[in-house]
Amino acid sequence: MSLISDHIEEVILGLLAANDGEAKFKRSGIAELLECAPSQISYVIQTRFNYGQGYTTESRRGEGGYIIVRQIKSDPEAQELRHFAYNIKDTLAEKETEVMLRNLNQAGIITDDLLTVMQAVSSELSRLNIDSARRDKLRADLLRAMLMALLASDYGKNLKKE
Repeated sequence: MSLISDHIEEVILGLLAANDGEAKFKRSGIAELLECAPSQISYVIQTRFNYGQGYTTESRRGEGGYIIVRQIKSDPEAQELRHFAYNIKDTLAEKETEVMLRNLNQAGIITDDLLTVMQAVSSELSRLNIDSARRDKLRADLLRAMLMALLASDYGKNLKKE
């Protein structure tokens, strides 16, 4: 006998396969289909469809809410970027971030335009009136989120072309 979690995962994997790696759905819709609680859907998404498993998620709460699960591309450059994003420290100083971004650019992983945008985000955090520990944690979280968003996007259009 299979666990409800396995059935939920199968449904989401089916949606991903049918929609080129992107599944948009209502949590309540899957809950009704499988006769389970919406919280069970949330549990499966958190444990089986996260960065470490190769997915990004986006959600909007409320009556018109939805969940989007995107499969992260699996080509070698995407795997390298995913590994890099997943292993970012909990905090990053502005100088550390600058070095990391320049290295990603020089390795051909991010374009000059993306480098400029990411540098701007990092440096703007220095203007916030918050303590440095909180700012450095926010910088690390934002860098990780930007890299994961890049992975979830149409990756080929965002890579620096040789």
